[in-house]
Amino acid sequence: EASQVPESELRTISLLEMERQSRWLAAQGRPLTPELKNLAGLYEIRYLVVSPDERDLYLVGAAGPWHWSPDGRAVNTKTGKPVLQLDDLVVCLRNAFFDNGKFGCSIDPRTDNLVQTQELLKTEFSKHSGWQKKLQETLGQQDISVFGIPADSHAASVLVEADYRMKLVGMGLEPSIPEVPSYLARVAALPDGTLPATDIARWWFTLDYDSLVADPQRAVFAFTGTGVRVMSENELLDAQGKRQTLGTSQGPTKGFAQDFTRHFSKMAAKYPIYQQLKGVFDLALVSALIRQENLGSRVGWSMDYFVGAVGDANYHDGKALYPIRRNYVPRQVDSVMNTRVFQSRAGQRNLKHTVVGISGGVNCDFGGLVRSQQLRTDGSLQVSITAPGDENSNSQWWWD
Repeated sequence: EASQVPESELRTISLLEMERQSRWLAAQGRPLTPELKNLAGLYEIRYLVVSPDERDLYLVGAAGPWHWSPDGRAVNTKTGKPVLQLDDLVVCLRNAFFDNGKFGCSIDPRTDNLVQTQELLKTEFSKHSGWQKKLQETLGQQDISVFGIPADSHAASVLVEADYRMKLVGMGLEPSIPEVPSYLARVAALPDGTLPATDIARWWFTLDYDSLVADPQRAVFAFTGTGVRVMSENELLDAQGKRQTLGTSQGPTKGFAQDFTRHFSKMAAKYPIYQQLKGVFDLALVSALIRQENLGSRVGWSMDYFVGAVGDANYHDGKALYPIRRNYVPRQVDSVMNTRVFQSRAGQRNLKHTVVGISGGVNCDFGGLVRSQQLRTDGSLQVSITAPGDENSNSQWWWD
């Protein structure tokens, strides 16, 4: 399903015509074209444009041909950036209207396993061969939960993979970049020669947009910022295996989160899943703006195929809706843990520092973002959209 659509710095996509094309194909019993599935190769959103005269909403941004990477992602052939997905847009639109723009995932250790792990760490089992494997077995699996969006959707799989791989990088189990050393690479012995207590380093992804900008007529919207931030928090374990939230982060936990955020673009260039996460975030922000600014009503778009009957909790309303593809998203995943061995000052013994039960996830509130953040007005923000004149064109829902 690769496509040779041309490269374009500013491709325009008509949201209303794209919905009509999708509905028409479904009524004919025909599958979506690769161009529809992959938003005509769009990989970066620059503007959301409202045209009451044309009764349309447009996404405008960089796009081009794509191919499938070895790990199964549709990526732009020139930049390597993942191409945005129609499924993700539909999921984000439905979330904006029925869950107020809140969604995310969580990967958490099981309390019983943490109790057993804590007891194990009190013994001297680390002196025996195979102790790290035993520790991994005791930690067992962590539980995955998804909220706000279908747990088996493509968007959910992006959230879960991005979160899990971020923890692998943090624990030094996947290569990082020089600017973002792993957590364990940052751990140092305390002044008395001992090591920090074994604890839980909690990291999670959230939003990081600098500003939302609109022209004076609120017909052109843009947003700036990396889009994705890594947050952190230190937690301790009590005797019952319960996690005690400290409310703050410090040392290696905080340093890894800050550096990951600061160098997010470089991390995303190395691992496309992080760029894919930003793509989902951007689509969710567009969806939240459409709802908050009432853009559907301004152009007469009911969204009844992509979203459904707005205001109806069931939102099916007896009508056929766009069917999102379902992907397998696991319910459990192996715990992420790692150990670093230190030589004591005296050189007589080795010190082992173990970090276990890494938790976190993705936590987003796009509805809250657009409601709370003042839209900055910029009189220089102008985008001229000229719709194609050929109504018989097969590509009239997108053009350059």
